[in-house]
Amino acid sequence: MRREGFALAAVLGVMVAVLMLGLSLAFLAQGNLETARNLRDKARAKALAEGGIAHAVAYIKAQAPTQNTRLETADYEVSITPSGNPPTQYEVVSTATAGQATHTAKAVLTRSVEVRSAFREGWFTGGRVSINGQIRLYGARLHGDGGYTLNDANPEICLPNASGTVECKGLSQIDEATRKALFTGSVYATTCNPANNALLCSGGKPVSLVCPVWGNPPSPTSSDYNTPCYDSLKGAMATVGTATRIPAPDLPDLWSTHLGLSLADNPYAKATENRPCTLTVSGNNLLSALATTLAGAASGAVVCVSNLPDLNTALTIPSGVTLRVEGNFKVGASGSLTLAEGARLEVSGELQVARRGNQQATLTVGQNALVVSQNNAILDGQVTVNGGRFLSNGEIQFKSDAAFTNATVYGKNGLQFNAQPSFTDSKVFSGSGATFNGNNRPLFSGSSLLAAQNSITFNGRLQSSANASPLLISGGDVTFNGSYSNEQSASFIWTTGKVILNGNTTYRGGIASGGGVDTSSSSDGIVVNGGLTLYTTGLNNDLLPTYTVSQVQVAWRR
Repeated sequence: MRREGFALAAVLGVMVAVLMLGLSLAFLAQGNLETARNLRDKARAKALAEGGIAHAVAYIKAQAPTQNTRLETADYEVSITPSGNPPTQYEVVSTATAGQATHTAKAVLTRSVEVRSAFREGWFTGGRVSINGQIRLYGARLHGDGGYTLNDANPEICLPNASGTVECKGLSQIDEATRKALFTGSVYATTCNPANNALLCSGGKPVSLVCPVWGNPPSPTSSDYNTPCYDSLKGAMATVGTATRIPAPDLPDLWSTHLGLSLADNPYAKATENRPCTLTVSGNNLLSALATTLAGAASGAVVCVSNLPDLNTALTIPSGVTLRVEGNFKVGASGSLTLAEGARLEVSGELQVARRGNQQATLTVGQNALVVSQNNAILDGQVTVNGGRFLSNGEIQFKSDAAFTNATVYGKNGLQFNAQPSFTDSKVFSGSGATFNGNNRPLFSGSSLLAAQNSITFNGRLQSSANASPLLISGGDVTFNGSYSNEQSASFIWTTGKVILNGNTTYRGGIASGGGVDTSSSSDGIVVNGGLTLYTTGLNNDLLPTYTVSQVQVAWRR
């Protein structure tokens, strides 16, 4: 019995010990689970709070708040406190709770804004890019919303190497990121050739598909509006409806802003509207009488004369005085006409500045002075416009060299260049088309503009001086019927139609063309019927469309 009792006691003792050990292990496991849960909650709370900081970075980049702002989600609460006017710095506090854990993340963010223009990056079109010769891109970009047709089996990309010298390499020698950044199509692209070039094309479309860059976005109710895509101009994800775009040129706004006219206006009628004659010259020897009347006219006077013979002497229109000629007016080959500051010449017929052999008339237009004609203006003599305006309701024909500085020129029925006029920081408009003939090279310097309601055609050449960056704007096509080069400068073309370069082309600067107003158009937008060497440029033109890119950086965080 003693043995059995001892055995029972021993068994019970072991059972108690095992039970105590089990309870101890259970309590230890429970403690470990609680610790793990706490660590998990702390880690999750920290991650959520840091997510709030990332949310603030994206929000500030897009919205740039000027007042204290709160961002609240189911996961975190963020307070944003701006400083500066406009704000350039933001204090951000993000608080998140997970289970029993709470974490607060703090950061100081700085925001900077960069103004960019796509024209300084390369060529862009709402249609296709078509190049029928060898291609070399010096860091410049080719983009076609409709894709591209490249008849060069191995285009080259030219970039600085480690030693700083520029080196041109085939596509297979260029890293994928650079290649995809310089040859792009939109998500609408339907064309890519050569199709067998797997580095550029896949399934008949460009390998690099990004957001459309041309024209207006679709309606917010469109099924395409929220289609995700990469905004290659701003370098961020977006949608088809929200991505950055290059707009079509706003010709009515250009006319209104720089001419004070609508596209339908008659510039002669607008200039003479409600301006009655205050002095009238008539009788015999009109030129002598006119000279005497003008010399004695007070500022603000409108001097009117009809049937004026050819001017073959020197005549000056004083400051602030208007000379209105009823009928045609010709400055003869041996004559000269000068408009002082603020003077005006209004011709109800045709204006001619004549030339005979080596002898040519001169027309000098001073600061804030105006020349306007109802019919054509034929400039066969020497014309100089310095800070003035030269307008015609007909066509302006440049048949001799002329010099325009800080000037405004407008031919409602078109512009024809048969000589080599120079335009420095000037704005030249055509209510129709503009044609460059012969081997002449009109010179555009500084930040000049040539804008035409219809097409611009170069049967001759355009040149621009060193460090110049003229802008050509067309409501139609822009065509170069010969090789084009601007080695010493840059130029920009912005057109609703297409750009055609018929010859080997060396181009510094940017082009943006519609080629087809619909962003899904597959029509040609840029055509080079020869080889292309394309450079980017550091030059600018004040009239280029721009967009802003916000950069937000973390200056401090904990």
